[in-house]
Amino acid sequence: MDPTILANEQVAVDDVRQILCAHLAQTLRGGVLSVKVRVFDSPCEALFYAHSDNVWHIQDIAFRDAARVRALADELTRLAAKPHGDLVQVRQHATPHWRETELQFANEAIKRHSGGSLESYIRGILFGDHHDSKQDVRRRMRTPR
Repeated sequence: MDPTILANEQVAVDDVRQILCAHLAQTLRGGVLSVKVRVFDSPCEALFYAHSDNVWHIQDIAFRDAARVRALADELTRLAAKPHGDLVQVRQHATPHWRETELQFANEAIKRHSGGSLESYIRGILFGDHHDSKQDVRRRMRTPR
């Protein structure tokens, strides 16, 4: 594969992760704990929804660039495939025309990190960011000697 294509795909993935985490942090600070991303095949776009008052509301963010939409769809598929435990639940649904990924965050964990570090915390939960390893509860456990 052409190295330029690989570099462009990496930029798209990094860009998508940054935008996704920033948007999730902003949404979670607003008190919404469930976000849904619906990726359409034709036209190639991704729309974001927030769950409040028992209704899904479309948000003001959308991806319409094909490279970003593909990168976002790949990242969401990876997230849905890995177990996340109590901090975030990721579920994916699909039809012939779109794929939908729902992310539901734990209220207590979000409250603890609602300051400026929320975006970094979300990136750590979702993508295993090395900056967030100090917040891994399992790391704090000590084995008896």
